[in-house]
Amino acid sequence: MSMDAGKPKRGWLPYVLALSLAVNLVIGLAVAGALWRASAGEGPRGRGFAGPAPYLRALERDDRAEVRAALRALPRNRGESLREMLTLLRAERFDRAAAAVVLGAQREASLLRQDTLSAAWLDRVSAMSDTQRAAYVARLEEILSRRSGRKGRD
Repeated sequence: MSMDAGKPKRGWLPYVLALSLAVNLVIGLAVAGALWRASAGEGPRGRGFAGPAPYLRALERDDRAEVRAALRALPRNRGESLREMLTLLRAERFDRAAAAVVLGAQREASLLRQDTLSAAWLDRVSAMSDTQRAAYVARLEEILSRRSGRKGRD
């Protein structure tokens, strides 16, 4: 009889269990890190810049309608651009140069939208009286304090 006849063979099961534990730890730590960063203000739900949304929400209804009208006047080819990219991504051979052209066009359209939005917002705020602008600031501060959950701390 051989000497290891009484010893059970471990095989691959302990390695699989160790790997599973390691993967679960990595996932758990990644989720915990994301939650911690978000609560510290570093993540997408933190206290960082929220984009133009708060500025627009704080406008009076008529002013928001004017800004939306300026955006609606822009050419709408976003769907076409996305379909072009999908076609490129589905192709058997990925054409990097063509994808770069599509991304460049998307970037230009985004910049045009952003510039139009900025100009329309500036037009609306510039037309406000001091009293209207003070009321706008109060609404904006209220929106920002609700967003951060910390009234008066920003």
